[in-house]
Amino acid sequence: MNVSIMKIFSMRIRSRHAVLATAIISLFLVCGCGSEQPGNEIALEKSVKAAAVAVEEHTLPELRFFPGYVKSKASIRLSAKMPGYVIDMPHEIGDFVRGGMLLARLDDKDIRARIASLRQSLSSVAKEREAVGAQLQYARASFMRVRKLLDENSATQDQYDRASARRDALTSRMAALAAREREVKAAISEAVNQLRYVEIKAPSDGYVTGRFVDSGTLVMPGMPIIEFESSEHGAWFAADIDESLVEHVKVGTPVFIRFPSLRRTVTATVAQVSNSSDPGSHSFSILCDLKDSGINSGVYGRIQISAGTCRRVLVPCSALVDRGGLKGLFVVGQDSRLHWRVVKAGRTWKRSKGGFVPATLDAGTREDDLSAEVLSGLVQGERVVVSNLDQVREGLRLE
Repeated sequence: MNVSIMKIFSMRIRSRHAVLATAIISLFLVCGCGSEQPGNEIALEKSVKAAAVAVEEHTLPELRFFPGYVKSKASIRLSAKMPGYVIDMPHEIGDFVRGGMLLARLDDKDIRARIASLRQSLSSVAKEREAVGAQLQYARASFMRVRKLLDENSATQDQYDRASARRDALTSRMAALAAREREVKAAISEAVNQLRYVEIKAPSDGYVTGRFVDSGTLVMPGMPIIEFESSEHGAWFAADIDESLVEHVKVGTPVFIRFPSLRRTVTATVAQVSNSSDPGSHSFSILCDLKDSGINSGVYGRIQISAGTCRRVLVPCSALVDRGGLKGLFVVGQDSRLHWRVVKAGRTWKRSKGGFVPATLDAGTREDDLSAEVLSGLVQGERVVVSNLDQVREGLRLE
């Protein structure tokens, strides 16, 4: 009997434990469900203040890009005009020089020595001419006397002939000396003119862009010494364009040129177009006038040529958010709730008088002034958030 009582008591204890465990589990479930539901309701009721705009499609130029480089309109290669040793080159590559400043000097000792020798010869010829001139004057007077005496039969024919011969000889001598004097003067003038070529000077304000010799080098006429680019005549942007665009590129066509290293985009106009196409590359060459851009020659750039128009959805750049390398924006739903959406962004544009022009975040450009293409993920008419993006979250209601 005692055993039966113990069994009954044990079963009652187990039943109580089971009931207690079931009650505890039910309590946890009730508490958990109760705490989750109110929290969700509160989250859904949260709202945020922000500006939103409706996106629109715009007509944009269809651009194609081609590489090119800047070249000076006046690139001059200065060469030697006389033989000699280079004794001075005061400027290095990249130096700015004013017009008339010395770029190179050749040794002029031989020329100056020759000029001095020729001047001595000229002095000797002049003295000799003076002496012969005096003799000629006497010989002419003697000839006149002998001829008069011969007419009076007071002189012989032999005396007359000797007086005439001496006069003629001195006359010829004077002519030879005069010719020699002219020859020496011409040689002096030539040597003096050579002194002008001893110094090579900058033809205008500009930059030294190349040095082909150093001090001590023996140069000959026609041998290049230094390369110089004028800064007074501006610069070209040279590029080779696909021949399929020949109908779109004419003289005066406006273009945009991007210089990645300078973080600049400039507007230029086509100034020259090649009449022939390269059969190897199927391209033709153009030159664009950069005017007063101040960009040095040799700088790489990419020219943007318009090949027609296209329709694109544009959004303010301020609406785009970068999350882990993905571009997206917050779209306002029909219930005014915000939804994060990943989009594919394209080129950046800036509004101008004639529509839109390509733009980048160059110095002096504000992001608020720029719009970005949305190639996919958004359609015309949808509204996107453009302000207070640091407070915007998925699911919040827009006030």
